[in-house]
Amino acid sequence: AATTFTRPLPERPGLIERRTWNVRLERSRKALADFLQAEDQKNLWRISARVEALTDLDYAVFIQDIQREVEQVLDTYRSQGIEGIEAVYTGLVPLIYKAQHSLLDNLIWGFAGDLILICVAMVFLMRSLTAGLLLAIPCLFPLAVIFGTMGLAGIVVDTGTVMTPAVAFGVTVDDAIHFMLWCRHGQQRGMNRREAIMFAYEDCARAIYQSWGVIGLGLSAFAFSSFTPTKRFGILMLAMLTASSFSNLVFLPALLASPLAHFFWKGGEKALRKQKQGGQPAETPKPHFAAPTPEMQPIGESAFPQKEEKFLGGPHFLKKIQENSETSFSLSRPVEV
Repeated sequence: AATTFTRPLPERPGLIERRTWNVRLERSRKALADFLQAEDQKNLWRISARVEALTDLDYAVFIQDIQREVEQVLDTYRSQGIEGIEAVYTGLVPLIYKAQHSLLDNLIWGFAGDLILICVAMVFLMRSLTAGLLLAIPCLFPLAVIFGTMGLAGIVVDTGTVMTPAVAFGVTVDDAIHFMLWCRHGQQRGMNRREAIMFAYEDCARAIYQSWGVIGLGLSAFAFSSFTPTKRFGILMLAMLTASSFSNLVFLPALLASPLAHFFWKGGEKALRKQKQGGQPAETPKPHFAAPTPEMQPIGESAFPQKEEKFLGGPHFLKKIQENSETSFSLSRPVEV
């Protein structure tokens, strides 16, 4: 080995070569003490192999290649009647491989479980089976595009890239649900399919742009990291959220306007007819109100200065009432005139 300058192992060791090798090892025990451990009359030797860490190396293939070469050598000794020889593969590379394999398995099962639960919740929320299916298509679109491109380019999924789908999936689902709910609100207000989609687009487009800018551009700062997994995480997050925004702003509206969404709009029409038959008004989107502040208190409260209250109770206020008898007003407390 280059690190210890020991004699290389013979390819076909005979009896004399084997004896010579054993003598050399016995003489070099002190020099090779870090690589040898004696336990229960057994000699445990540690043989190290180095591999590049900054390349797209498939650790599974690498470990399989090492096992195939080592086992061939060990089988040769076993065929000669030598027993008790075995190899145990440890170190950082197998550990990284197991960690990546575990993360990838958990990602697949967790992603599938999240998608199923969200689609089922969407079915109950919209009271339409088609709504759950339509929600699944734009949510899977960014994942299929980005990871499909990585597969064609031969880029290996590592610990940095395996976490990005979970983050991007949450953003995609949130935007898609809001867009579909506003489409249904527009339909309940009597709009046709095109008008309802434009109504949802007008309300949700700005929020989708903002989420892409805050999360996508914010996390893209990790792309300038010198640590390779963190760098890949930042690059892939920006790519995933860009594909997610395209999916929600272009792909989802086109999908809702296509014949594939026929049953989605039919379900909304049925719900609208039931509400009309039951005498209940159709639901409309509720406006967004800011939280009340002291400046927003009713007239006559302490938020107004005392001189304004005197003005409202003065002769100008009474004159205004006499000029326009149809004027209606209300005060939160009586004002002395």
